[in-house]
Amino acid sequence: MQVYPNPADDEVNVSFILKEKCKVAIKVYDLSANLIEILRKPKRLKPDGYTFKYDLSSYQPGMYLIVVETNYGDKTVQRVLRN
Repeated sequence: MQVYPNPADDEVNVSFILKEKCKVAIKVYDLSANLIEILRKPKRLKPDGYTFKYDLSSYQPGMYLIVVETNYGDKTVQRVLRN
């Protein structure tokens, strides 16, 4: 998974590749593991490369965790700094 630009001002891109069909959710947490927002509710995606753009302009400046979760229990975590 890639998150860019990082640090981010208003928008961030989340890119990843799926090797098999699965449900994917994308969530944002603060560094205390509190859920801030669900960017993408679980939705089934086919094997492919994906890039989603999200607006972070309403977030306070600081560090956040962007988590991509699959229905197979896989989690990928990437830190992003909001300027």
